[in-house]
Amino acid sequence: MYQLKGYGLLAFQAHYRSLHPPQCDINKVNNNCVQVHGFNFVLLNIGLYTVTFGEGCLRSCIASLGGDQFDNDHPIEQRQKISFFNWYTFAISFGGFLGLIFMVWVENNKGWDIGFALYALLVFIGLIVTACGFPYYRNQIPAGSPLSRILQVFIAAYKKRDLSLTDYKESEEAANRNTPGMEVFSRTRGFKFLDKATIDNGEKGDWSFCSTTQVEEIKIILRMLPIFLCSTVGYLPFPLLMTFTVQQGNTMNTQLGKIHISPESLFVIPIAFQMVTLVIYDRVIVPLLQKLTGYPGGITHLQRIGIGFVLQLLPQLLQLW
Repeated sequence: MYQLKGYGLLAFQAHYRSLHPPQCDINKVNNNCVQVHGFNFVLLNIGLYTVTFGEGCLRSCIASLGGDQFDNDHPIEQRQKISFFNWYTFAISFGGFLGLIFMVWVENNKGWDIGFALYALLVFIGLIVTACGFPYYRNQIPAGSPLSRILQVFIAAYKKRDLSLTDYKESEEAANRNTPGMEVFSRTRGFKFLDKATIDNGEKGDWSFCSTTQVEEIKIILRMLPIFLCSTVGYLPFPLLMTFTVQQGNTMNTQLGKIHISPESLFVIPIAFQMVTLVIYDRVIVPLLQKLTGYPGGITHLQRIGIGFVLQLLPQLLQLW
């Protein structure tokens, strides 16, 4: 809904000339472009940030919703779940592919108001399609706030910082009884100060006594922090790639015969390459690796991340060269 409202607001502003500066060619050195200010500037930012907020909410939920539709205990659905995320990324890329070709043409030839109105219409259609699937979705019952579970472990461990695990050998078995219906993790080495949250010293309550599984979940998150940080750094070149592509396109002759290609549409090249790569990976590489390794996904998730980081490094080195 936020995306729908945001695009509607942008279409409204683009339609009425009094709400935006007059049209000009910003690529010219001596242009007469007027800077937007005042109420129009506020209206523009509200529309842009509303769209961004809605897209952020959607992207953070749609992947997990799709993953919940598969049962990890079922071997066939486990393989389908791995393939789902590949095709989910393909669908996003395909949407960007169509947008960079068709929607950019609409905005350049029919007007920004028509373009934003079409965006709003597509979002509305997506909402209707999503709502039609409600009776068929597998709805995973929430087990509480993940942030609360994280804080509970740290607070419970801090409360028992003066206790010793060696004096409470039965704590692990007792703690795991508090996690019915959930996957149970055994205690692992490392982050021993968090294990004190499982000590049963008579204090009850979620903020005083945690299960071993709950503690191990926090350990998993802490062990993944280096991957999170590296992924953040790895994605930094992507905004640069988008802006750099457009800037280079403005200096090029983008005329192919009678067809004029907008500089904004040049970003369709890496997107098309990504789509082709995803299809080859899911239909050719993964089945081959499954036969070689016996792993449902061909290779482990950590190996995928490592290979992805290496492949991200290669084009950066190529650009430096």
